[in-house]
Amino acid sequence: MTTSIKQDMFKHIDRKLYNSDGWVDYHKLQKYLHVKAKTLAEALDRTPRSLEKNPDSEYVQKEFRKIVFILSLLKEMFNSETEALIWLKAPNPEFSGLSPWEVVVKREIDTVIDYLM
Repeated sequence: MTTSIKQDMFKHIDRKLYNSDGWVDYHKLQKYLHVKAKTLAEALDRTPRSLEKNPDSEYVQKEFRKIVFILSLLKEMFNSETEALIWLKAPNPEFSGLSPWEVVVKREIDTVIDYLM
């Protein structure tokens, strides 16, 4: 497989959000989003303690991958991590004035994904 084909296969993946086992890294995601552990846990209907103890659980990883998917879509749309984060955290009339991140924290992540698709 040529290098350019391999790079194309990974262009939608933000490697810095994953650990060496291929799982979304809880701490890296939290740092990237600039959010508190409590907020990230709330988005997954977990406590910070349970999230810390089981970041690789099937449910948690599924929800983390959805968040990473949103970030990937936004970076592709805006071609900028900064613009993606601004859009994610800015109030949006499409979500009744809530920011898309607030919608995610309310555990309505699929609403944001559907909007972006």
